[in-house]
Amino acid sequence: MEIEGTFRFSIEIMPICIPGKALPKENHFDKGYTLLSYGSEDDGYAWDSFALISKPLTVQTTKVCNALYAPILDNPDHELHAIKQLLPNKFDEDSLICTQGDPTCVGDNGGMLVKKVFSEEFGRQQAVQQALVYGNVASEVHTWIYSF
Repeated sequence: MEIEGTFRFSIEIMPICIPGKALPKENHFDKGYTLLSYGSEDDGYAWDSFALISKPLTVQTTKVCNALYAPILDNPDHELHAIKQLLPNKFDEDSLICTQGDPTCVGDNGGMLVKKVFSEEFGRQQAVQQALVYGNVASEVHTWIYSF
């Protein structure tokens, strides 16, 4: 993304930070996440209808994720069964979480899952990127920052 003109960071305009350390996925089972992506509000495929969007999401537990996706992953005849390639071990891998809320759509792949976290250093809330959308068929999210 390119921004025309200049701006100054302020309380209202802040960068999205990356976390200081990787946390086990159990630390992410919570409300208050926001998906930031470049996608289509109406799930259409016309590139001229794409825009920067944000969607509130809740990160679900591994047990809930596996139960939600079981009808798709366990049924070879399901129209979305191809996502099994992205989830060979369902959500039992440490790097995978799933969310509930508005589903991801075309263009969300590569979007950021962020959460506001209180920073003792700065004495205020900061947006911190927690994960990256991995696949746009459903709400799979792949943590990646510390996976290299």
